[in-house]
Amino acid sequence: MHPLVFISILLLAKSFEFVAAELGPDAKEIHSLPSEKHQKNNLPSFTELALRAGTDKVTTHKYQHVYERYFHNRRNEPMNVLEIGLGCMGAERHWGGSLILWRAFFFNIKTKIHFIEYDPKCRDLFAHGANQIYGNIFLGDQSNTTFLELVKSTTGKLDLIVDDGSHNAKHQAASFKSLWPAVNDHGVYVIEDMEGSVDNGIFTLVPELMKTMYHNKTSLVAKFEGSSWGRKLAKRNALAVTNDFDRYKAASAKMTKARAVRTAYNAMKKAAAK
Repeated sequence: MHPLVFISILLLAKSFEFVAAELGPDAKEIHSLPSEKHQKNNLPSFTELALRAGTDKVTTHKYQHVYERYFHNRRNEPMNVLEIGLGCMGAERHWGGSLILWRAFFFNIKTKIHFIEYDPKCRDLFAHGANQIYGNIFLGDQSNTTFLELVKSTTGKLDLIVDDGSHNAKHQAASFKSLWPAVNDHGVYVIEDMEGSVDNGIFTLVPELMKTMYHNKTSLVAKFEGSSWGRKLAKRNALAVTNDFDRYKAASAKMTKARAVRTAYNAMKKAAAK
């Protein structure tokens, strides 16, 4: 469980492995972004799909750099996605841009795309297409705990949650507290438009998010220690406290083992040649 912050968008990953791949102790550099066209299958990029859908995720904001980096390799996986906000702001011809975008970006036929929307008019406009998006459109308040429990019981575990709702810090914190447990072990929780929360308490939002994520320190430490990142760090810490004699014994044991393996291999090779 670890946050990755990109100016106005916040990613919260459930797995240490997700973060280690980008920011781990052995990471030499941040992975390069994929090209505008996915070379192997010539798939349209997140940017192209977002522009067609009319969403501001790649215009007013530049979220393509985040979504392409972390999700382009999962596009054909059977994803279970929930976004808060159908995208019914601005001109009506652009309503539902997020719905159109995610359906095209995650194109596996088993993928489910769910939405939470507070505007009945917006929900009703797309309710008839619920079967087409292989998901659900829930009408309710993103800060209502009882409502969010109903959402979780319907969607099950989620691979991706995107909060593009009210942009109010209190609402974002309430949604995260309720929905974070629904994120699966390799899932990601995204909060967009963080800059929109400045006047609504962003400086209290982040501590609330951290409190929710790290409420069970014992579980957190156990997960970290069991990850590849944790094991590498433990090995390094163990080496850091050894003295010269300990290191000599370890090196000597390695050489003895190597000689034994080499001797056995040569004996087998000689026997096979007879």
